[in-house]
Amino acid sequence: MHGKKAQRAKDDAVPRLRAVPQPEPVSYDALEDAQANLAIIRHAMREAAPSSLAALSKRRDELIDRIRDLTKGGEISLADQLAAFRAARRSGA
Repeated sequence: MHGKKAQRAKDDAVPRLRAVPQPEPVSYDALEDAQANLAIIRHAMREAAPSSLAALSKRRDELIDRIRDLTKGGEISLADQLAAFRAARRSGA
């Protein structure tokens, strides 16, 4: 019993860390966000059950339309698609 009390006293002596909320990013890039989301959706489609594909396909189409609107009708370059995919993969998606 003495061992448990000693361990508890030792644990109480260690300062407790508190989570500090991170500040919101100062700037927001809608195009970058949409491209990262598209990469996430594409990855999810490869892993998804057949019953989820319809919703994921709809979301993919919405994101493609959003990206097209943000780029004023231009095509997304392969380099941008790869960058978005890598960013999504790094973020744990």
